[in-house]
Amino acid sequence: MFRHDVVAGHSYFLSQREQPGTVRLSVPITFVGAKDDKVIADYREAYTEWGRLATAVRLREIEHGGHYFARTRADEVASIVNEVWSEVGGAKVGHTAKELG
Repeated sequence: MFRHDVVAGHSYFLSQREQPGTVRLSVPITFVGAKDDKVIADYREAYTEWGRLATAVRLREIEHGGHYFARTRADEVASIVNEVWSEVGGAKVGHTAKELG
């Protein structure tokens, strides 16, 4: 499900760059980047483009994992998702990627 959400978010972002909408999201966006990502090496600047879509955008960084860190650092990504979810008022899910299979 997480990968589906990532793909859906990216597709939405690209569509809004092509034809900007008038409504901005009222929920915060957390952009996660890996410090060793060679595909989006400028992610520290690029993540701010999400500000076109939402009023609150922030950056979370992980040390390693490359561009496909959702696969290579699944437990760390799951932990970030849980932290962010808790910060915005969601209930703690409490599962690691390994537990979910």
